[in-house]
Amino acid sequence: MAKTFNEQLGFLMLDDIVNSFDREHRGRLAELLVDKFEDTQLVVLTHDDQFFTHLCGRAPSWVRDHFTSWSYEGGPRTKRYESDRLLQEANDELALGKRMQAAQVTRRALEEFLQEACEQLEALLPFRRGQANDKRMADEVIKGLRRTLKDRARALYHELEGLLTALEADLQAVLNIESHAAQNTSSNQEVKDALARVVELRERFTCKDCGTLVWHDGTPDAARCKCGQAQFPPVSAAIRDGR
Repeated sequence: MAKTFNEQLGFLMLDDIVNSFDREHRGRLAELLVDKFEDTQLVVLTHDDQFFTHLCGRAPSWVRDHFTSWSYEGGPRTKRYESDRLLQEANDELALGKRMQAAQVTRRALEEFLQEACEQLEALLPFRRGQANDKRMADEVIKGLRRTLKDRARALYHELEGLLTALEADLQAVLNIESHAAQNTSSNQEVKDALARVVELRERFTCKDCGTLVWHDGTPDAARCKCGQAQFPPVSAAIRDGR
């Protein structure tokens, strides 16, 4: 409709368009906006964290602002996002000494990455009905990513096996404990190390040229980044750099 009725203006504002969307379709909508409206100035407003994350991953060059407050005198106040939203938030919480909050956000960042990876690569997971499909625990989803890598990218799986094992341990010993406010507590360094591993896993699937994840363009069997330079499975940094 936008292409049909708004041919001349080249400008489109979308306000909370995913309110009635099923969760599994939000990534596809983000992909549509990025790929099919490259010649249109888009302003996208949303309260949906997952949709925002999808857009950030597919369009890393877009300007991303968070409305933090509003007043009659000064109007809206915004905060600029220069990097991944949840990872930056976790770093900010650590810098403020808020270890529990940092652990909770780190877990959310890992969960969102794993969910998107399994969705886009069509990982096989046990059947769940309705909204229960969106409420899988991270330790279950990481197993789906493991199986996908074993089946379709065995060399990459062996390369990442140690990292995935460490993240599974983080979920049990660091991030789960903090998220559920158990009596045992982890140290700031343990949370910092867990966050670094989440960053490492995400970067491992990120194209260094365009900044998008490797499954954001193409079918699961021929996934690649937006610029087409990085394909699935992504090669290691050592191979990319010629070492």
